[in-house]
Parts: sequence; structure tokens; C-alpha cells
Amino acid sequence: MSNATDLKSLAEEMAACHTQRKQDVPRIIAEAAEESKARRQEVADLLNQFHKENVDLKAEADATVKDLAQQNVALIAEAAEEDKARTQEMAELVTQFHQENLDIRAEADTTVKDLAQQNAALIAEAAEEDKARAQEMAGLVDQFHKENVDLKAEADATVKDLAQQNVALKAEAAEGDKARAQEMTELVTQFHKENVDLKAEADATVKDLAQQNVALKAEAAEEDKARAQEMTELVTQFHQENLDIRAEADATVKDLAQQNTALIAEAAEQDKARAQEVAGLLDQFHKENVELKAEAAADRAETAAAWQDLLAKMRHVHGGDGRPAPAKPKPAKGAKEGPSPAELKRKVLALIAGSEDGMKLAAVAERLGFESWRDLLPVARELVEEGKVEKEGSVYFA
Repeated sequence: MSNATDLKSLAEEMAACHTQRKQDVPRIIAEAAEESKARRQEVADLLNQFHKENVDLKAEADATVKDLAQQNVALIAEAAEEDKARTQEMAELVTQFHQENLDIRAEADTTVKDLAQQNAALIAEAAEEDKARAQEMAGLVDQFHKENVDLKAEADATVKDLAQQNVALKAEAAEGDKARAQEMTELVTQFHKENVDLKAEADATVKDLAQQNVALKAEAAEEDKARAQEMTELVTQFHQENLDIRAEADATVKDLAQQNTALIAEAAEQDKARAQEVAGLLDQFHKENVELKAEAAADRAETAAAWQDLLAKMRHVHGGDGRPAPAKPKPAKGAKEGPSPAELKRKVLALIAGSEDGMKLAAVAERLGFESWRDLLPVARELVEEGKVEKEGSVYFA
């Protein structure tokens, strides 16, 4: 009886399990279809999002590359304009220094010419003065000589007259006044003495005038020598100043040329540095684009694998082989359960907010102990939609 009862109970239990299974199969199939539809929609959304993000990143990278290329072209053009302006400025400075040197040289030549003309005029004036003095001296000598001749002739005439008078007197009165004859003799002697004195005085005057003429000629020669020395020193000084100014102008032009060469080299170094910087940015954008494409490809591969696994499970359910669906494994005793969706969202938000430079989902997943960062995509999407975080590329900011 007991066995019969047990068999009956077992049969009833098996019938109930079969009935329950027949009732659960449509529900499980419906749930699997709903889950498959939801997952298909989620996968499609993820693919669309990754495609959109890839397109946005590509557009952003292309725009950045285009902007960098335009900036590089503008910087090169600006450097070329600066080099052209510096070259023009250097050329103007060189032309200005050359013109100033020519003006100074022309002014020095004019000054030397004026000084030479003044020197020639002074020499001619001194020569005229010497000639005038010589003529004056000659006139004085001639005048004194003439006066001496006149005085001598006058004295001779007087002596002759006195002699004639004396003879006449002697003839008139041979025995006449002896005293008058004596007086006449004294007068003749006095006139003769005065004539001798006048002649000596005239000779002394001529000698003094000749000495004065020699002294004046020597003084004029010394003055001419001093003026010539002064003119020579002035010409030498102007020539030296002209040489100094020319040397200074050449040194200035040389310094400007060296500065221009240094500026051109510096501009070339800056252009080279800018070109290297632009090339580095382009490489960085290309590398990030490649990484994003690789991440998107990995996401698509993982999603496809999950989708194939889901399809395999659905085919297993729809196969009708009579085997019961595998039961979900129960967590081990003492094992911790995962955080709730709200708690997970709070932890993800706290980690992103705690980083000033933002965080990638891979770093967040590693901090929270997730094997794949893609498990956090729904949480990150909700935070972005709620406006609590912002996404720039693959980095999230709070």
C-alpha cells in the first residue's frame, strides 16, 4: 500500500510538474522573446551610439586637423610676413646708414673744400698783404732815397750858392769883413755836417725798414706755417672722424645683419617647433581615433558574441528536446551580492566626480571590480541623460 501510495504521489507530482512545465514553457518563451527583443534593441542602440560617436569623433578629429592645418598655414604666413618686415626694416636701416654716411662724407668733403678755399684765401690775402707791405717798404725806401737825393741836391745847391756868394763876397771885398767870411765858412761847415747827419739818419731808417720787412716776412711765414699746420690738423681730424663714422656704420650694418640672421634662424626654429607640435597633435588624434575604433570594434564583437549566445539559448528553448531549462546557479554561501542599480550609479558618479581630469569607464570598472567596462555602459548612459556627467570622447566628467 505504501508503495502504491508513493507511486501514485510520484505520478501525481510528475503530472503536476509536466502540467506546470507545459504552462511555464510559453511564458519562458515569451520572456525569452521579450528579453531577446530588449537585448536586440539595446545592441542596436549601442551600435547606433558607437557609430554616432565614431562619426562625431571622426568629424571632430577632421575639424581639429583642419583647424591645426589652417593655424599652421597662418603661423607660417605670419612668420613669413614677420621675416619680410624684418628684412625690409633691415634694408631700410642699411639704406639709411648708407645715406647718412654719404651725407657725412659729402659734408666732410664740403668742409674740407671750404677750409681749403679759406686757407687759399688766407694765403692769398697774406701774400697780398706781404706784397702791399713790400710795396710800401719799397715806396718808403724810394721816398727816403728821393728825399735824401733832394736834400743832398739842395745841400749841394746851397753849398754851391754859398760858395758863389763867398766868391762874390771875396771878390767884392777881398779885404772886407773877415768875420763875415768866417761866418760863411761856419755856415758851410754846419750845412755839410747836417747833410752828413741826414744821410746817416736816412741810411739808418732804410736799414730799420729793411729789418722790419725781413721780420714781417718771417712773421708772415710763421703765420702761414701755423695756418697750414692748423688746416692740416683740421683736415686730418675730419678724415679720422669720417673713418670712425664709416667704421661705426659698417659695425652697425654688420650687427644688424647678424641680428637679422639670428631672427631668421629663430623664426625657422619656431616654425620647426610648431610643425613638430602640429605633427604630434595629429599623431595623437590619429592614435586616439584608432583606439576608439578598436574599442568600438571590440564592443561590436562582444555584443555580437552576446547576441549569438542569446540566439543559441533561444534555439535551445525552442528546440523542444524535452530537457528542462538549466536552473540559474545560486550564489555560494557567504558570497556578497552585487550592488543595487541605485548604489552602482551612486558609486560610478562619486568616482567620476572625484577625478578632476575625468575618467574612462575602463578605469571606473577596474576600481569597482567589474571584469568588463561595458557592463557600466547603461549606468553611464543614464548619468549622461540625467545631466549629472558629461562625455568628451571616451572620458566622463562630473
